[in-house]
Amino acid sequence: MKTADDLEKLALELVDACQNATLAAERDDYNELTTLAARAAAKGRLLIHKLGTFGSIWATAFDPGENLFNDVRRMEGNAEEMLDAVKKGRLSSIEEKISAAVLADLVEHAEILIGQRFNLAAAVILRAVLEERLRKLCETRGLPLAASKPTIEHFRQALVKADVIDKIVAKKIDWMAGVGNAAAHNLPTFNPSDVAGLYKETLDFLDRFVL
Repeated sequence: MKTADDLEKLALELVDACQNATLAAERDDYNELTTLAARAAAKGRLLIHKLGTFGSIWATAFDPGENLFNDVRRMEGNAEEMLDAVKKGRLSSIEEKISAAVLADLVEHAEILIGQRFNLAAAVILRAVLEERLRKLCETRGLPLAASKPTIEHFRQALVKADVIDKIVAKKIDWMAGVGNAAAHNLPTFNPSDVAGLYKETLDFLDRFVL
């Protein structure tokens, strides 16, 4: 992720671009509006990309809708919200906690994030922890995988086939992956109250299936 200053500069540019598009909409200048809205949307997607996982909450904020005039007002509101989050350090504080995971245990950081109610970020981390343990379990046993870029589902299937895990564990993995995927993609099905259970199940899985 870029520095906070870089993010704030881009967020300011995004707000300005959205405001220009809104002004064009108020003037009923459709040709100019089309151009300015496209520029604003492109800048919004760029900022989301630079925010990484933590931009996922705005994943569809700059997607085109059915009414361009309404779209630019929606984009402007989201742009202002993103700028506010960056300026107040809400995203950079998460970034610091996540980057620290390079030197510390990911599960411990997930616990910290849960304690601070950053449930979305915690779930994404726990999903990564689960995927990595499944990967290692398959690698250490030399299990064949059904894809060149395997997912949690491929690892799960391989472990079931090799009788490393039973059907009960496989169902738990399905649930854990479901919570993690919902967080990673900011799906409507994501429920913050599931994260505590995901944390517990992840710990249990790591304790039971050691390398």
